[in-house]
Amino acid sequence: MEQYGLQRTEGVRVQEKARHTRVQTDWIIEQANYLSIASLIFLTSPYHLPRAYLTLLKSYLRFSDHEIVMLPKSLAIPPNIVLPEVGKPAREMIVGEVQRIFKYQRETRGRDVATLEELESYLDNIVYPTLGLSP
Repeated sequence: MEQYGLQRTEGVRVQEKARHTRVQTDWIIEQANYLSIASLIFLTSPYHLPRAYLTLLKSYLRFSDHEIVMLPKSLAIPPNIVLPEVGKPAREMIVGEVQRIFKYQRETRGRDVATLEELESYLDNIVYPTLGLSP
């Protein structure tokens, strides 16, 4: 874990490699439930953040046993950097990620990726009040 720049690794939980975003986000909510985590920062690449966050929200709506404030944050990845796993610049991934949001909402009938309405409700009822913001 030191290769990721972690100064402290005690108490850090690492998920085994997961094949799908939903498996990853289900695991995050499972850990948050187990540890009674009240807030978390969800960190991922900029091109993946919208779909991954909506998937995390759907996992939260399906499995969380308490309120969790989940704040999205983007990793600092330059848009021109070529991603080794796909051989393309990061910026070229954005369109595909947006298309997958709608595709997965349609194909899974809303089971895997939260809708705009679910996001707005979550923000208005949990995140904004916790942060002292008004919707």
